[in-house]
Amino acid sequence: MKKIGILILFFCWYLPASAQSLDTGYKPKLDSLPKPLFIIKWAPLGIIDFDPTMQFGLEYLPSGMWSVQQEVGYGRFGYSGFFTPDEEDMQQKEVWRFRTEARKYLSHNRPKPTGAYLAFEVLYKRVNYKGNEEIGRNCVNGRCEYRELVQNKIFKDALGFHIKFGVQTRIGKRALLDCYMGIGGRNVHVKATNKELEEFWKDDHTMLVANPQRPGNYGLVSGNLGFKLGYLLYKQ
Repeated sequence: MKKIGILILFFCWYLPASAQSLDTGYKPKLDSLPKPLFIIKWAPLGIIDFDPTMQFGLEYLPSGMWSVQQEVGYGRFGYSGFFTPDEEDMQQKEVWRFRTEARKYLSHNRPKPTGAYLAFEVLYKRVNYKGNEEIGRNCVNGRCEYRELVQNKIFKDALGFHIKFGVQTRIGKRALLDCYMGIGGRNVHVKATNKELEEFWKDDHTMLVANPQRPGNYGLVSGNLGFKLGYLLYKQ
């Protein structure tokens, strides 16, 4: 994860710098520029998350320094490589993710939607697991008479918030790069349909656990680091 963070920071620095070095043409006054209305966005890092999704969003740009952004993500891709040992036997995984953000751009000297910004984000995520697990029956001193394959379903709901700082930069005539980082918290509720399997799940009750699996309620510290690619739509 540390290497991924370094790559994100390098990517967010290199692309805007390259775009600016190539942009030597005439720059019109801010008042003469067409007014953008929406930005269609894609979050590519969603596919390598603990709970991977294809994540798309839409930023609405009313007049003034504020904007509103809504993202929706869905995934049924198995696992991204960051699974815990408890997850390996889960055969199906469905993820829904929603992010709602209010954003204020900080620079009055740059045309919105470029420049630095502060944002408040609300996150909701639902994860549905479905799979089969083996449990021992009539066990004494670690030895069991037989093992039984039982079905287990796990439902995970996460509700959280982040305070974010970011920079959005043009990398083309209509293309944008949105880089951000943030900190906040989230509450995660995990529920399993098969109670007798709970003893096989590790105890995740710590504020810093990244992806709790054991049934229960968790209050967690939550970080946010990434980038999005955007495409501008102008008013007619």
